[in-house]
Order: sequence, then C-alpha cells, then structure tokens
Amino acid sequence: MSGELGAYDIVVGNEGDRNDLDLWWKGGSLVEAVAAVCNNTIVVVHSTGPVYMPWSSHPNITGIIYAGAPGEQTGPSIVDVLYGNYNPSGRLPFSISNSESDYGTTIVYNSLGFPEIDYTEKLLLDYRYMDSRGIVPMFEFGFGLSYTTFAYSGMLISAAGTSQVVTFTVTNTGAFAGAEKPQLYLAYPPSAGEPSRVLRGFDEVELAVGASSLVTITLGQRDMRSQHIPNKRIPILVCSAQSYTSKAEGTTQCLLDAIDAAVHPPALAADTLLIEDTKKTERVAYDGPFTPPPTPPQAKSPTRSTHVLPKLTTYPPPSTIINGIFERHCAGARRLLLQDTCKDKFAAAGSILSRLEKDLRDDCDHAIRLLSAVQTLGEISNHTRDRIVSVGELMSCRTVVAALQSRHISAHLVDLTDLNVPAAQVTDRISLDSFVTAIRHKLISSSYPIANESKPVLVATGFFGPVPESLLDFIGRGYTDVCAALCARAVEAEELQIWKEVDGVFSADPRKISTARLLHEITSVQAKLLTAYGSEVIHHRAIDQAIRAGIPIYVKNVVNPAGAGTRVETCTAVADRHVNVQAPSTCPSAPAPLVFAVTILNDLTLVDVRFETWELLASSHPLSIVLDIVKQDKHSNIAMDIISTSQEEVSFVVPNSGSQEDKTSRSLQELKRVASVTISPQMSYVQVVFDHKDQSSILAAIMKTLAYGQIEVQKISHRHRGDGVGFIVQTSVALQVGEMVHDALLDLSLRQAL
Repeated sequence: MSGELGAYDIVVGNEGDRNDLDLWWKGGSLVEAVAAVCNNTIVVVHSTGPVYMPWSSHPNITGIIYAGAPGEQTGPSIVDVLYGNYNPSGRLPFSISNSESDYGTTIVYNSLGFPEIDYTEKLLLDYRYMDSRGIVPMFEFGFGLSYTTFAYSGMLISAAGTSQVVTFTVTNTGAFAGAEKPQLYLAYPPSAGEPSRVLRGFDEVELAVGASSLVTITLGQRDMRSQHIPNKRIPILVCSAQSYTSKAEGTTQCLLDAIDAAVHPPALAADTLLIEDTKKTERVAYDGPFTPPPTPPQAKSPTRSTHVLPKLTTYPPPSTIINGIFERHCAGARRLLLQDTCKDKFAAAGSILSRLEKDLRDDCDHAIRLLSAVQTLGEISNHTRDRIVSVGELMSCRTVVAALQSRHISAHLVDLTDLNVPAAQVTDRISLDSFVTAIRHKLISSSYPIANESKPVLVATGFFGPVPESLLDFIGRGYTDVCAALCARAVEAEELQIWKEVDGVFSADPRKISTARLLHEITSVQAKLLTAYGSEVIHHRAIDQAIRAGIPIYVKNVVNPAGAGTRVETCTAVADRHVNVQAPSTCPSAPAPLVFAVTILNDLTLVDVRFETWELLASSHPLSIVLDIVKQDKHSNIAMDIISTSQEEVSFVVPNSGSQEDKTSRSLQELKRVASVTISPQMSYVQVVFDHKDQSSILAAIMKTLAYGQIEVQKISHRHRGDGVGFIVQTSVALQVGEMVHDALLDLSLRQAL
C-alpha cells in the first residue's frame, strides 16, 4: 500500500507517499519465491497505484488480480472471482510499466510540507507519454481480462448538430455471461499538439452468452476539440479598432459619437453634416487616450472616459456615422485583398472579400439596431454601450482574418466580447484572473484546425467582456493592450509584442523634444511611471498582467517593423538593471546615455487646502477631513493625485476635464466652509524616471537646471524607491522645463559615458 499513514509512522523507509514503485517488505521477492515452487501461482496485488511486476512473465504465474485498496469484503470478492462465481470486468486506470522513467514524471522524495510541483509534462501523462515515446508497457491503460470473449462490428459515425455519434455492436462470443467496457479513443494530427490518442468515451455492456448490444457513444464539441495551448511559434493577434490620422477619426471614437447622437439626437434635419466649432475646441496635452495614474480611481464618463474631445455643434444621425464606418472598412479591405493580387488568384480573393463585406454589413446593422433602441429610450446601459463599441474590434478582426486567408494563411476569429465570466468573479481590477481562465478556454476552442487546414493564426478582439460596468470605465481607453496581456497570460506566451505607430518608448515625446532618444530597454516600474504621467505607449494594467506572468513586453512600430523597439523587462530579478538608451540614427557613434526619461502631463489644477482652526484638527488629520468631505458628495468621485500633507495643510491635483471640473467645484465649496482653499489652474506635472542608482547625480542636475532657468516649482514629488521625481509647474512653461531637464540629463549622461 501507499504510505498515507507515513505522517504517523515510517514504513520501509517511506515517510508519506512511496519513494519508488517496488512492493514493500520485499513483496517481489516473495512472489518469485512462491512461483519457483508452485506451478499455478495467482498473485493478488493491493495497491493504490502502479507497481513493478518483473515477475509477471514467470511461467508458473497463471493469473494476476489487481484488487486496488482492500475493504471489508475483499476476501469474499476475490474468492468469487477465483472460483468463477463472478466474471471480472475491471480495467486498469493507469499503465503498469517496467521502469519509473517510462512514465515521464519524477518522484518527489519529500512529500510532506505541501511541496510545490511543476507539471512540466502538461498533457503527456501515463499512456499518452508512453505513446509519444514508443514505450510498450507491461499492462496498458484500460487493460483487463474476462472469462469470456467479445467481438465488435458495424461501427458507424454520424453527425448530430455539433456532436458526433459513434455506434457499433458488441457481441459475447464466449462461453460465459459477462460485461464488456468498450473504450473510444480519438487520434489527432501532429499539428494539433495533442497526444497521439486520447480516451474520450467509454461504456459498460452486460451480455449473456451469444447476445449482442448496440452501443452509442456521443462526442460533443468539448470532447473533440484540442486541449493543447496553441503553438507558441504561431502568433495570436489581438486587434484594436481601426484608427486613422488621429484618434478623433478612429472607429472607436466614431462609435462613441454615434452613441452620443442616439442619446442626444440633434434637432436639425436628418441630413445635417458634422460641423466642428474650431473656436471651442479643447485639446489635451497629447493626441491619445488619457491613461489614469495607478493610485487614484479613474473618473467615469458617459461615453468618453476622461479623454477631452473637440466640442461639436451637432452630430449626424447614428446610422450615418455607422454607414461611414462601414464604407471606410470596405475601402480598406479592398486595398488589402485585391491590390497586387495575381489574375489567377483574383477570383478567390474576390470571394473572400464578398463574404467579408457581408459580415461587416451585418455588424454595422446590429449596431444600428442597438442605437435605434437607445434613441427611442433616450438612455443607454453600460452593457449596451459596450456591445456597440465592441463592433469596432470585431470588424477589425474580420478584416485581418480575411487578409490572412487571401494569402493562404489559415486564420480563425476569436470573439472575446462574450466570455463566460460570472459578474461576481469580476472584482479584482489588478489580477483579472477570471478573464485569463475564460480567455484560455476560448483560445483553445478556436485553435483546432478545420478539415485539412494548417494550424490557424488566432485573431482575437481587443475588446473583452462583459464586465459589470462598462469596459471603458473598468479599464479605460487602451483596453486592447490589457486584452493582449491577458491572452499572453492565458497561453503562457514567450513574449508580448505591442505594435504602435511609434518606434518604442522614448526618453521624451519626440514630437516636442527633438533630442529625445529611443529607450531600448526599461523596467516595468519605469514603464508604469511613464504611462501614469503622460506617456500613452502602454496601458499600465497591461504591464501589471505581464509582470504577473513574467512575460517581457516589446513595443514595436507597425510602419517600421524592422526597428529594434523597446523591451519592457517584467522579471523582478532584473528590476535594478539600467535602461538601455539608443542614440538617434543620425548619430550612431554617440555614446549611449544613461537611464532617464521625461514625460509631461498637462491640464491639471493644483488645490491647496489649509486649516487654520486648531479645534477641527484636534480629532482628525487634515487628509482625513478632506477625504471625508469629498466622499460625502455622492456625485464627486474626484480623481485626486500627487497628494501631500502636513499638520495643517493638504494639497493635491485633479485633471481638467468637463465633468471633473464640476465635481471638483462642488467639493471645493464644501472645503471652503472649514478651510482656506487656494486653486491654481493651468498647471502641469513633469515626471522624470531614472535608475535609482543614479538618483544623486540626476537630482542634483535637475535642481541646478530649474534654479538656473528661474523656474517656479509649485510642488516636488519624490518616489520612495528613488526611481523617479516629479514637479508641478505652470503649463505655460512645462514644455520649456521638459526640454531643459531632458537636455541637462542627456548632457550629464554623455559626460559620464566619456
């Protein structure tokens, strides 16, 4: 027996489970000794698992009964079998082989204390491993003898919906009544990444002598599909909605505009054109989605999260906006599928294009129907908004799949917008573990080749859900980055590539600071700091997911695929490594600068709250008073950031966005009742990220530069890890400050490199 009682006793040197597959107390030697003098030896084995049976081929051993773990009726039941009163029909639930190495796993010799075990064998367990290595066991998985014999005939396979029904006849051809246990195995092609054969069904049939029975085994989709993680050499593409020259022209923004038009329909005629009031246009500090800092909660908004967009005099009807999306997708699809297509392949490409245009039309019609319902009700739920916005990613994926298929590359679309994740499980915004499991199942079910096609490229929607609240509120713009990271976790990817329209992460915005350098490698901490305070390259929650799985991130340029890009190192073991910075291609021989990056977050308001009533401070800290007042306003939800406190003062910044300003003003009125409040609008936050090993020299250079430029700094924020410093200045000088600091640090690092 196994040593379950080993926690209380040590049996033959085994403390806990068995250390080997030998029979205890020299049981094998006992069997051989008895067989040597008895020409009709029957061996009864009581064990919880396989054991070595080198004596099984001994000529005097006429039978072996594997009786499992003994119970109260062990003796009588074995007697019934030995004397033919009961015809055995058991089958081995494992293989019995000649060597431990035949099983493809290793024994943990200290099983006490809950050891951690890595299941590196994956699907290749027991008979699956032996099949993969051509190992013939002594007794195979599913083996078992009977006192009678059975014959199989008339096997048929038929379809029943999405299932396959296998029928065959079993006949008792022997001299005794007995039970047969037919087993159904599926064989997979090598490209599936599955074991060569896998048990997928079985049954038990009681038959009298000469009797026959029709056996039916039904295989559902889950039984037939591959359980193998997609081949890592074949990429999984996660697509965002199509974008154009600016975010405001992108598909996602057009869908949000259509929602606004449905909720607030214009009073003008139906053919009113889209007009932009350029005099009232508000612009953010950078052309892209606002990624919230990691500390404060992200402010919610009806359709646009916190991204400030041009104010429009009116919108066209929702159907007009959606039809415009359809036309642009069809135009792009025609270029992708028909341009440079040979005459002999033109017909095939045209057929793929026709199917694609039909699918795109169906997607748009679905969005129009939803928008029509919204327009009738005059309101929209979070779930409906997500269903409309997700159409953009779905149309993008359809186009990519069609483009790959037109080039004879097998591709499957994976719709991640209808994941089976109970709302109660969607509680952790950080781990998102429930989504990882659901995405993994979805990818696996879509990865099995159809007919004779090769292993398909999986094209997944960057919009995922559903979530209890809108994905735009739950994650924010940039959710495709997060979805790609979740897919990478789901399949244990070797790396995550995020393709943007920039060469990678720079030491500053190259559109504003000409001396900005490409960062070849940064740590995850540095990447999150840059993302939180102005950089739009990677969503910080995508970095969180990559960190959890230890998957490196590569940021690459879609228009410059040969470029080196930026590697974001997510392994904590290299968190202290230096950032690798590349000099511009125009100066390839320049020494590599050291570790730093500068980013600017504009459109902030600095709020200083000073308490002058000591009686109020006697029982509470100033920060507690401020937070209590803000929380009392049910409609507030202010995104406070860069908070500093003292014994009598609290200061913080809030973003300048329409709804945020209204919320702030309401809370400030309450604060003014108990404290002196100073509001400084038009402020910016300049964040400098660097390696903590260089903080002394870098901080000295920054302070010297600010003093030399006579820059009035309102507030300084220094991270406790020593890998970043930020300061609040007026927006009018923010770009100048960013250039001065960047050039000063570049000069410092060049001098250190000499």
